[in-house]
Amino acid sequence: GAKTFMKLSARDVTRLPRPWGTCENVESQYSRYSSVHYETVRECGQRQKIQLMIELCGCIPWYFANRMYTLNKIDILTEAVRVIEEAEAERTNTREEEPTPTEE
Repeated sequence: GAKTFMKLSARDVTRLPRPWGTCENVESQYSRYSSVHYETVRECGQRQKIQLMIELCGCIPWYFANRMYTLNKIDILTEAVRVIEEAEAERTNTREEEPTPTEE
């Protein structure tokens, strides 16, 4: 007779609860699959960096835009542009509301 040996292993991945972890179980924007896949820790970090860039400088990294275009996820790019436009409008309104210094 023949003998077959197999080694099995399992990995249980969990996220740290607040206040230690800021990643949540959200659907991956980068997934190429039609079924639901959740973000990895790396994707979470990238998403947070991209969100910060959008909020602070009103820009989208080229690699993010290219990936979303390639994956035909234009709705995500459209949402990013909307957020940038809203942030720019808010910055403009804030500048207009600031009092101008006067000479006495």
